[in-house]
Amino acid sequence: VLTGLVTDPYVLTAVATGLTAGDSGNITLTVGTATKLAVSAPASTQNAAAFPSAVTVTVQDVSGNTVTSDDTTEVTLSKKSGLGVLSGTGVTSGEVTGTVTDGVVSFSGLVLTGLVTDPYVLTAVATGLTAGDSGNITLTPGTATKLAVSAPASDRKSTRLNSSHT
Repeated sequence: VLTGLVTDPYVLTAVATGLTAGDSGNITLTVGTATKLAVSAPASTQNAAAFPSAVTVTVQDVSGNTVTSDDTTEVTLSKKSGLGVLSGTGVTSGEVTGTVTDGVVSFSGLVLTGLVTDPYVLTAVATGLTAGDSGNITLTPGTATKLAVSAPASDRKSTRLNSSHT
């Protein structure tokens, strides 16, 4: 069995003591049966704002080749980890579903809202295929929306206040 990327030509060479080596010539692989999903997502996004680019899910064979003949697989994308909420375009109850075209489906307008200290991971599932996960997604602080003013208990009578804004 020869497995690999379909973009690479392969040559088999046979050698034996006392004989001239022989080459097979170029062997071209074809895409295999769909076995898994791969998720590509931005490494970071602003809290409570749309991702800077689409999240893409690809249907792949065992070697990681895109199964471009697939136009029917329904993929569901959701948040796997991180204390927060996935929302945005087409998201219902934290999930969004789409059908692949040429083995790929893109989800635009997604929003993660949560703690900026947590790493987030998205996961894609489809019937009969191994689920795929994104890498860690980091949330960056969003635009300030309120001002919090506080004073230590010992300074309550003073006119000096410490302030912070979030």
